[in-house]
Amino acid sequence: MALTLLATTDTQIIRVVEALYNQKPGNTYLSNFQTFVTENGIDGFANAMAASFASSTDAELAAVVTANLGLTGDALTAGNAYLEAQFAADAAGRGKAVLDAMNALSTLEADATYGAAAASFNADVVSSLSY
Repeated sequence: MALTLLATTDTQIIRVVEALYNQKPGNTYLSNFQTFVTENGIDGFANAMAASFASSTDAELAAVVTANLGLTGDALTAGNAYLEAQFAADAAGRGKAVLDAMNALSTLEADATYGAAAASFNADVVSSLSY
């Protein structure tokens, strides 16, 4: 079994940023995000980050996330369907849905459908935290 990161605040911040923007936030942004989380909570942070996509449909936002994760084939189809359903269920909580999905994805390295994507995503998060 591979060593995995615990879902600390910093890890969760990175997961949201990687999923929505496919970028390493670096120290300046991470510090700003940590301050925001201290004042607004991790769910508030995730929703604030997703607010940049307010004009995107559920399907468009799902496609952004799954593209940033590099999903293909069955994982892409299932990932888009899952995210779209989560976004439709709570339009104001789309960021939290991304956060929850990324926390879940991080545990799926042994999964037949999502394993490769989970391993790659976890490696990206570790790299971002080490940046």
